[in-house]
Amino acid sequence: MPDYVKANRFFTVSFSALLLFAYLHRKNGTRHKRLLFVGTFYVLGPVVDRVATKLGINTDTSFMLFEAAIWNTLFLSLFIYDWLVLKKIHPISWIGFIWFYAVWVLAALL
Repeated sequence: MPDYVKANRFFTVSFSALLLFAYLHRKNGTRHKRLLFVGTFYVLGPVVDRVATKLGINTDTSFMLFEAAIWNTLFLSLFIYDWLVLKKIHPISWIGFIWFYAVWVLAALL
């Protein structure tokens, strides 16, 4: 099984867990919102892959660069929002970012 399939399986479970946590923390707007955003990022993998294919990005190098740019931009936008609104990076945002790359390492090792 390719690494991206393994990673998407982890991300789908992570999305479900974050959705549950968001529901449990629905009275804390900031925490609830961050959990939903990070969870939603996790299930965007197939969408980003399809967009890259539709744009004609076919080589492995350009595909990896496109994906890295998209994912880092998504998390960077969340960090910028946190910084502008909260004057700090929310722990859910940076833990979500770390988990994102940890899943890819885990998928490559399994």
